[in-house]
Amino acid sequence: MDRDYAALERVSMRRRSVLATAPTLLAASLLGGCGAMFPKRESLRFRVTVTTDTPSGSVSGSSVLENRNEAGAGGSLRMVQNPKAECFGEAVVVDLGEGRVIFAVREDAYVTRRMYEMVEQMLAYPAPELQPPLPSHPSRGDWGTAYPEARRVKPAARVHRTDYPLFVTFADLHDHTTIKEVDPDDLGATFGPGYRLDRVTVQVTDDPVTDGIVTQWLPWLTPLNQPFPFKDLHKAADPVAHLGKHAFKYMSY
Repeated sequence: MDRDYAALERVSMRRRSVLATAPTLLAASLLGGCGAMFPKRESLRFRVTVTTDTPSGSVSGSSVLENRNEAGAGGSLRMVQNPKAECFGEAVVVDLGEGRVIFAVREDAYVTRRMYEMVEQMLAYPAPELQPPLPSHPSRGDWGTAYPEARRVKPAARVHRTDYPLFVTFADLHDHTTIKEVDPDDLGATFGPGYRLDRVTVQVTDDPVTDGIVTQWLPWLTPLNQPFPFKDLHKAADPVAHLGKHAFKYMSY
């Protein structure tokens, strides 16, 4: 009888021990899963400025865009929470005068020239190209480190030629089928003598994202839902053949 009582007492003590530690274990489990339930998010606003030389002098245009990144969830939420990397804002518009306008678009149809990537590359430029440099000199793509530092020190840089976005123009701004690519190394081939792309710069900023300039020049853009119908006008591999409205404007609302 004493042995049975002692055994029951040991079982009871173990149960009390488990119940006492349960809140601690639950809290540890929840804390450990916070990364999965609430993945890391960062954002960065930046001003892209395109400066060109014209027969009448230097002109420029700029646009503020915002990169937003979100890490994917881990564990059981991995299938429903994928990583995100998006760029919101508008294309840069430069009025060259005499009806000539050049657009530096957000991204091309093949996602090989994107302003999102341009900024990722820029933040990894070494000093003195990036001024002021980021304190920890993060590697390219380390947005979790680079974005908070960039928001704090507000760096700027002249963009490397290899990181340029896609440039396009329209022979008729009222007709989207007249679009064509512009060679940033030879603006004269499109616009005539005296036109030259001087530089593309990026400056981290707190200014609001630009909204409304592109549609002032391209009022037909807002109702457009499909890629531009260029398949009959251009080769399929043409960089402008499959552009859509989001190449010029992509907002979060």
